[in-house]
Amino acid sequence: MNYKRILLVSFLILSSFIVWTAYASSTEKIPIIPSINLATDSFLSLDYIKEDAVFRQELLDIKNKIKKQYTEAELVAISLKFEDGLNYNYLTNYTYVFDLPSFKNKYLVVNNPGIKSEVNQAIVDNDLFSNMSLDVIKDEYLKINFVQALEIVEKFGGYNFRADRYGKYSVTILLNQSMGSVLNWQISYFDEIDNTEQVWTVNASSGKI
Repeated sequence: MNYKRILLVSFLILSSFIVWTAYASSTEKIPIIPSINLATDSFLSLDYIKEDAVFRQELLDIKNKIKKQYTEAELVAISLKFEDGLNYNYLTNYTYVFDLPSFKNKYLVVNNPGIKSEVNQAIVDNDLFSNMSLDVIKDEYLKINFVQALEIVEKFGGYNFRADRYGKYSVTILLNQSMGSVLNWQISYFDEIDNTEQVWTVNASSGKI
């Protein structure tokens, strides 16, 4: 088992969460509602309408697979990372995090099958999220997929951030919901040359940013 890979995945999710926590309180809540024309004037090579069926099917498949292994498992987070571009060729991380009530203080981290990895899944300590309690991700609140959330952020400033960067950059995406909060896509754009960062939060139900 490649423990370095698991540690990398854990660090990615944890760092994403910490970044969002630090900035969420100061982020101005401006309502940006996704338009049905987003795909026609997209900044991305990904079409959120076409990708939605894939996203939903992959999510269903991974839930069914894990439920067969751990009947009590519940999805609590999804994490993705793009490096130097925003299409599947640049997607370097795509993981699902499940809570395991029967395993005290543990999460199950599972890689999306489309991402090549020596480790498909691993059980890790729940300090992945600084011991914060996460709510179960419910399908009725997950109306905005990650591609649509990226579209919204690209129009709100993400595209300009990338266009102004000539070096390496990464885009990290985290879906989760702390207890008593709402389900959000937390999206961080990070310039790996000068350590410049911008963070946006998109409501996974309404598309508001």
